[in-house]
Formats: sequence, structure tokens, C-alpha cells
Amino acid sequence: MRKEEFGSSAEEPEQFGEALRIEITSQQFQWLTKQSRFLGIPKQQLLADAVEEWVSRHRTTELVRDPSAAAQKALAEFMWKHRDEFLSDDD
Repeated sequence: MRKEEFGSSAEEPEQFGEALRIEITSQQFQWLTKQSRFLGIPKQQLLADAVEEWVSRHRTTELVRDPSAAAQKALAEFMWKHRDEFLSDDD
């Protein structure tokens, strides 16, 4: 996982070898970082939860065709849907 405009982060080296690489927005990366630190779970787990929830309601062809776009949509929807369950951007 990496932010769109900044490339890979030295803070989080690729942990999965040949794992699927996706790009998310800076805002989404910051949100994942904040929630991850607070909850004590990896950003990848939060993103996986968001994508899993999204896939249950959408066709998977979009995920296969453009994983980054699908992940961004899934995360945006997850952030909105669960906004009351997580830290706000202002905290």
C-alpha cells in the first residue's frame, strides 16, 4: 500500500513479497495511519476489511481491472459508513 503522490514509505516496507500493490490518496493514507496507531492493527488489515466489505456489495470485475481505483472507492465508502466508529480527521 502506498500514497499516490509519494511512493513507497520507508516506514512500512513491503511485507508480502509479491503482494498486490495499490495506491490510495494521501487523505486515505493519513486516516489509515491514525486508525492503525490507535487500534494497534496494521493499515493493511483496515484496508482489507474495507475492501472485503465493499466486494460483498459490488462486482469483483472492477477490483481485478483496476485494484487501486477499487481500493480507493472501498476505503472512501468504509470511511464514510463507519465515520462514527473511528477517530475523526480533526482528533
